[in-house]
Amino acid sequence: MSRLECKRRNGYLVCYPRRRHKTESIIGGILLSLGVVVAVIMVISLFTSNQAFWVPQSTSEATSQPQMPETENEVSKLQAVEYLNRIRGEEGIPPVQLIDLSVARFKAEYLARTNLFSHYDSEGRHPGYWYTRLDGGLYGVEENLFVVYTVGSGRPSARIAKINYSDAIYNLVFDDALSMWGHRDSLLDPCHNYVAMATSYFRNSTYVARYYVVYMVAKWVEWISPPHYEGGRFTAEGYATPEMKPEVFAVYYASYESNPASRHSYNVGDLYLCKYLDPPSLAKVCKRPRACLP
Repeated sequence: MSRLECKRRNGYLVCYPRRRHKTESIIGGILLSLGVVVAVIMVISLFTSNQAFWVPQSTSEATSQPQMPETENEVSKLQAVEYLNRIRGEEGIPPVQLIDLSVARFKAEYLARTNLFSHYDSEGRHPGYWYTRLDGGLYGVEENLFVVYTVGSGRPSARIAKINYSDAIYNLVFDDALSMWGHRDSLLDPCHNYVAMATSYFRNSTYVARYYVVYMVAKWVEWISPPHYEGGRFTAEGYATPEMKPEVFAVYYASYESNPASRHSYNVGDLYLCKYLDPPSLAKVCKRPRACLP
């Protein structure tokens, strides 16, 4: 059996499973103790000499990162995009292209550093905050997270060592019942035409996790004046591509939550304002979510 061990780090609580240790009788006193020390040294030497895995000499630091073999890279990302497009194509959904977003790499590194598996950070910031801060917030994005972990040995399992981006795509699309198929809907949304990906590891002496971050992007506007908010006024000017003609302008407001990181989902907030853009005869301002629907 295992229990959770919790430590407070950077103002929030991080919990991870830790195996219980059973008290063993000591026979032979000092000689047996020396024998155990020698055995531990031999085991560490065995693993550090194995090229498949790297075991750090000290596991006291919960945020230490092992130098494990990367089974995914840019080629693997392109293979995952090809696989995703094959799934989308079978459903009659247009393909997506790979795009580089700083927020995807940032989120992967944040998960590895904190082991806080949540769309929100430890201070309750919405994913849209970091996308806006790191990539300008120019387009619509949706964040999808996937994790594979092992508990007990503190050594990565074969699955963690071999899993790749295509495996993450498969799980987000076909094994998403616990998330009410929200990840599947995001990855198969025809409004998304780009995708960004990143991955990372978390490891301590008894727990190993591999995180995947998949950002689906709706990039349909060429901006003349990018979106800007200052002094209570929002401004933006640009041209939508012919394939995607906007009909409604909507503003959502995400209220502050005291501990949003405790849940593993997020939304864009409540509809604050919306307006029909075309045709002019339908132009009106509305403040109810269904009021902007045709």
